[in-house]
Amino acid sequence: MCVRMPSDSPLVTVFQTPDLGLFAVVRSLLDSTDLPYEVQGEEGLHMLPVPGDTLLSRRSLGATIRVHPENADEVRELLSTFIDQEA
Repeated sequence: MCVRMPSDSPLVTVFQTPDLGLFAVVRSLLDSTDLPYEVQGEEGLHMLPVPGDTLLSRRSLGATIRVHPENADEVRELLSTFIDQEA
């Protein structure tokens, strides 16, 4: 359940990817749980491909999933297969 968390809430990054397809799978998996999370940068995944010689890269346009620290280990375990692929 993607929720808007207060900006003063201490969040930790648990997943980041520039891959729109992989992001969709990970988000779907998280949506099947009751764990709250926040997404940053999803809109960058929908941009046209950026040439390699520009200041922008696909990595800088990637999406990031952030959660409350107390949920981080549980979410990382849930996403462990996908996190290993992105490392």
